[in-house]
Amino acid sequence: MTTQTEKTKIPKSIEVKNLNTSSARDLTQVRGIGEVLSKRIVKYRKRLQGFDELDQLYEVYGLDSLVVEKVKRQFKLITKPERVKIPIAEVTMEALLRIPYLSKSEAKKIIGLRTRNQNLSFENLRSEPGFDSLKIERLALYLQ
Repeated sequence: MTTQTEKTKIPKSIEVKNLNTSSARDLTQVRGIGEVLSKRIVKYRKRLQGFDELDQLYEVYGLDSLVVEKVKRQFKLITKPERVKIPIAEVTMEALLRIPYLSKSEAKKIIGLRTRNQNLSFENLRSEPGFDSLKIERLALYLQ
């Protein structure tokens, strides 16, 4: 038997939106995201050429992990970016410098490794300092 003080909680239905097409205004609907952070998320999405994983939100400067979890409940990756992956054995320095996960010195290191090893692969990079599994996973979004 229920009393009047007990209330049945009806969960609010949340409209799930596509993170890769949402506007900065859409993002401000998440508690903890204001105008500055929403614009920063959109700018970072553009730099990445689109999010491939929701966990890339953790890379947005100033975005708290608790807020990221809220975003992940309200936004999904309904469409993922379509990129033409460049073979690592053929990539130019200019193309490497456009990859957001690489510094100039890392791009130079890849070109140097490729010069010494015509069959350069991600496996070869694993043995190089600074190229951990996460870095290689992110590079694989742009290179093959």
